[in-house]
Amino acid sequence: MPAQRASSYSNIRTAFERALEDDRQTLAEEQKACRARARKFSQETNRRRRAQEERRREEDVRELKMREDILQQRKHKVQEATERFQRAHLPPSQRKRHGGTNAS
Repeated sequence: MPAQRASSYSNIRTAFERALEDDRQTLAEEQKACRARARKFSQETNRRRRAQEERRREEDVRELKMREDILQQRKHKVQEATERFQRAHLPPSQRKRHGGTNAS
């Protein structure tokens, strides 16, 4: 009988060892899947972040160009107003000469 007990304990132990090994393998596969999913999410997050940064850079460039255009328009308007003012306030003798050069 003691030999039979030893045999049954051995069978139980190997069954536990197999179950334990199966659990370890399942855990390892689950961890691998979780790491792969986390890597995928991280890559997607990085891709979105880079795309957002690129959109922000493009928007900054558009805004800078728009500001420069507006400043150029204002500068041009001021220059035209200054020229009109100066032409309007020329002494009569210079107005005649200026007007005479335009007619010829």
